[in-house]
Amino acid sequence: MSVAKAMSADGVELESPQGYARKIWYPCRELLLKSYQLNRLIFNVLTNRARRRALRQLRIGHWNGLPLLRPFELRQRIVSTTDTCHIVGSGWSVNTSKRCIKSDDFVLGFNFAALAGLRFNLYLCELHTRNDTRRTAVSDMLERLIRTHLGDGIDSLYFHSLWLGGLNGNDVVATYGTEARCLSDYQLSSRYIDISEHMRAIVVERLLRPDPDVSAVVATTSITAIALAYRLGFRRIVIHGLDGGGPHFFSAPDFEMPVGFEAVREFYPKATANESYYPGSQGLRLLPTLRDALHRRGVTLLAGCAESPSSDHLSVY
Repeated sequence: MSVAKAMSADGVELESPQGYARKIWYPCRELLLKSYQLNRLIFNVLTNRARRRALRQLRIGHWNGLPLLRPFELRQRIVSTTDTCHIVGSGWSVNTSKRCIKSDDFVLGFNFAALAGLRFNLYLCELHTRNDTRRTAVSDMLERLIRTHLGDGIDSLYFHSLWLGGLNGNDVVATYGTEARCLSDYQLSSRYIDISEHMRAIVVERLLRPDPDVSAVVATTSITAIALAYRLGFRRIVIHGLDGGGPHFFSAPDFEMPVGFEAVREFYPKATANESYYPGSQGLRLLPTLRDALHRRGVTLLAGCAESPSSDHLSVY
């Protein structure tokens, strides 16, 4: 069906009210984004709803059957004799950078990082569900990997990012038992990362804010883990495998995949670094702001090796 267009008396097509509104809005938007205080106001309006929803679940004490743990409660549970925390992601550079991890360092990993053959003091998992074929297959593989290492290679296991849609609390409790816990957190939309420099600073401030009840999640799990390591009191944080694209470390040609986990490579197609909304790419763009904010708090953020694109923004450990 055709849409009638407004015409002037001399036959010239008139612009629609929507067109005029867009012409006014876009310049105003650019002006608004230059104001730190306005950025902060907009961000708070857009994110406080998610935080309030998380707090409602916390008052109940569980989410979908999975007990929730506050950030300060996690800190009370974590015992460390070092001020250095290594965060092991899944990028290709892990195969090089993991060699610098010392036996007495604190190591935080997540998802399939246990394939790297390291010992983890703290391990995070954001996927365990039966809601579709692919996620069920990945959940089953993760379960087998975690169970294989729990105790001998993983000291403490916690679930997180319950708002991302990859976790089902009842499934977690049924699989891992009533001792399973989920970190109380809420989601900050990654869209804000690329709005302006002001907004990146505001996202990082919210990410690092000492909130006793909930922690924030944004972009890739590596970024979330950096904020968590800060909340746990570490003064030197080393990031491994935040490469912004390329193969995962377990997909590298020279990686020796543990027997029985060959199918993991099929679950995760390679992402290229120029995919701007790929979480790893967004994480890289947030690193300079996060580095500076941590420095002001007396915390040093480092890259695990010079080969990783993270070293473009961070000194190397």
